[in-house]
Amino acid sequence: MSRMEYLLNMFKVLYSRFLRLTGITFSFTPLIHGTVMKILGHQDFERYLPIKAIYPFDMYASPYYEILYVVMLYPVFITSYASVGFDLLFFDICRALCDEFDIIKHCVDSEDKKNIMSHHSKVLKIADEFKELFAPIIFIQFIEGSLALCVSGFQLVMSDVFAQKIVVTFLGVALMMQLFFYSLFSEFLKSKSESAADLCYIPDRDYILFIMRSHRSVVIKGGFYYATLETFNNIVKTAGSLIALLQSFEE
Repeated sequence: MSRMEYLLNMFKVLYSRFLRLTGITFSFTPLIHGTVMKILGHQDFERYLPIKAIYPFDMYASPYYEILYVVMLYPVFITSYASVGFDLLFFDICRALCDEFDIIKHCVDSEDKKNIMSHHSKVLKIADEFKELFAPIIFIQFIEGSLALCVSGFQLVMSDVFAQKIVVTFLGVALMMQLFFYSLFSEFLKSKSESAADLCYIPDRDYILFIMRSHRSVVIKGGFYYATLETFNNIVKTAGSLIALLQSFEE
């Protein structure tokens, strides 16, 4: 295992654990906050649920509050674990395609030319299907992440409740990590797909079609979002600007 593969595996483990920790923090911080306030003797504190909602009854009175709290834990845990599993699926497919491009590049001198070109065509076909499948998902992830990052930053600045600041901080970091890793692995896939173009230095006419196809890089795109590190950088900059603008309006 190379150093890069080891680092990617470590990042994946840290990412998955942090997202699960974010789900746990999001779920239990309101409960811990209420318990601490009772222990400290504060009886006039305001209860709140993990998910904001409106019901035709006093949802903060017992036993409605406790029942709703338990009911809300289920979708929160399902969402966090499903998100982690889906994200890791995307990362692993990107890595598998990167490995295929590496195999093609390293087998030029040892394999039959027709086999290499056939393998390359199959990999490109799988990559095209992969891009088509994940295009709407990438679009939703990036636009939802952009909006949620702005809202989380604004809530972090304007909230006066320390417990809510903790939840919003974890949520904001998790959103940034999610967008960053989508951009990072998509960038790796693009780079590996372009690396096959190095074969253009081989003076063989049989490689002309292969060389032409290798210049078509695999770029993950969803709507008007390109999953690249440049896009991630622009999202973070835009979110920071919008947070500052919203804060100025609030003042």
